[in-house]
Amino acid sequence: MESKKGLNFFLVIIALIVGAAFFRNVSISNLTVEDPALTAIYFIVFATSVYLIISDRKSKT
Repeated sequence: MESKKGLNFFLVIIALIVGAAFFRNVSISNLTVEDPALTAIYFIVFATSVYLIISDRKSKT
């Protein structure tokens, strides 16, 4: 039998929360950010969590 494994729930929650905070700090109409340092940290954490989700899915298949 083949073992089915789902997404890492913890990483998905982190990606959703940090991604929402990231997009809340970026003003698309003006192309500005409220706090550049905090926005950079949000982006790094968001990109890392998405990368880990994708790499985890590739290793399970």
